[in-house]
Amino acid sequence: YATEYVHGLGGPPNDISALDRALKFARRGVELKPQSAFAHHILFVILFFRGETEAGSATAEKAIALNPNDIIILADYGGRLIFAGQVDKGMEILNRTVAFGAILPVWAHFYLFLGHYLREELPEARFHASQVTSDKYFYGTLARALMAQRDGDAAAAQRIIRTILSDRPQWKNPRREIGKLIIDPAKVVYDPNTAAHHHFYDVVTGKLTDVPADDIRVSGLPPLPKGTVAEGVDIIIRTRPQS
Repeated sequence: YATEYVHGLGGPPNDISALDRALKFARRGVELKPQSAFAHHILFVILFFRGETEAGSATAEKAIALNPNDIIILADYGGRLIFAGQVDKGMEILNRTVAFGAILPVWAHFYLFLGHYLREELPEARFHASQVTSDKYFYGTLARALMAQRDGDAAAAQRIIRTILSDRPQWKNPRREIGKLIIDPAKVVYDPNTAAHHHFYDVVTGKLTDVPADDIRVSGLPPLPKGTVAEGVDIIIRTRPQS
């Protein structure tokens, strides 16, 4: 059911109710095998898809406690934290999996790519994008498109994007598709509006609507980390249709 929602396979496109069905069966799996790390793994993935970060983290910690040597669970947890905006914590957990010395699955390289990309660590991001060599892993293709754009190779980026749209036409709305994974899609999707502004983000449709900067008043900021200056404030207000 989670695959049905994220990739549009086997059901109506963008059917968020698929996550309700996924949660029902994932919870049932934990009830049947409460000592199963794998059952808790499936449950925390569904919770993160639903945006229930706190519950997802608690379930992930339980899965790790049940099997602390499972680097698949550890890596997936780190990646889900990055998707949820907890980039530094997610990267710390992911780097623990690298320390095992195992060959990482392609999706772990995508997580590492994304973490480095969001932290503006472009050489490291470029390396992990290059490690996703399978053309069958869609997000590796996406990583290469993002790196080509950042490297100023617009022709390569457009060529890769055409390949993406040929394989997955639903990506004509990239903010919606990215929003199924990442809470703050504006961090990784190009925004043509270069003026200061904020956003409304509809978590169901994935629609991102500009909000003029003058419409929001920020009364103060917390103390900045030592040695840094404020570059700007970007606010995303998450919404959903009234039921």
